[in-house]
Amino acid sequence: MKVEYERNATATDALRKAAVKLEVSYVEVERVSGPTIILSREIECNGPHEAIVGAWALILKIRQEVGPDHAVITVLTHPEGVPELLPPVMTLSEIGKALGVSRQRAQQLSRQKGFPRRLFGTPSGPVFASSDIYRYHEARERKLN
Repeated sequence: MKVEYERNATATDALRKAAVKLEVSYVEVERVSGPTIILSREIECNGPHEAIVGAWALILKIRQEVGPDHAVITVLTHPEGVPELLPPVMTLSEIGKALGVSRQRAQQLSRQKGFPRRLFGTPSGPVFASSDIYRYHEARERKLN
């Protein structure tokens, strides 16, 4: 299940902390409509009713952590075994921005052991799953601190 929020200065910090505390994944996404944050968690359920109840329970837990000022934009439940069309992805340039390094440094990091595996290549370079990059970044930050 995925819960999407509008991304702004106050939401970013609050939702990042909530994601850590609630053990859900956190991804920042650039959409045509504007920047958003997606919090997601896998849950087991027997049908759409349980999926909706599970999504609502997660939204309430997030709301307890971040307060009522951060409105939900989208809630997506996705059946197990049915692949998503394409997860949120990042190019080396976007990875550089997310990690606070240049595109060239991001390219160097992408060749190191432990860096997430690319999803596919394009004529302009490899593409990586955003969630993998953010997990890598969190692990890298812990090692550096």
